[in-house]
Amino acid sequence: MYMRMIRIINLIKSNLCCTHKTYIKPVTVRKYSQMLEEQGYSFQKDNNNWRQYNEDDIQYLKYISSMKAKGKSLDQAIQHIASLYHSNLTILQPDMSLQEPEKKLL
Repeated sequence: MYMRMIRIINLIKSNLCCTHKTYIKPVTVRKYSQMLEEQGYSFQKDNNNWRQYNEDDIQYLKYISSMKAKGKSLDQAIQHIASLYHSNLTILQPDMSLQEPEKKLL
């Protein structure tokens, strides 16, 4: 019973951390996560097989939420993120510019 309580507390802490960073309800985080997994997305998991959300995961969840707010369907948003994942692409900003700085004309 004690170990079960510890597992439940850890699950709640993991979900709260993710929901705090995304401002998305825990039930919605679970739904989005399950839908992503059905499309082949893989979350890092702990010894109890609970999802451990990294910064990419959190950004993807935020992105899904923002796409929905802009009128896209949930399925479209999930498929978009899954296709990025399968292509090893990310929505995060690159650390460096891919363009040369503009030259000032005198």
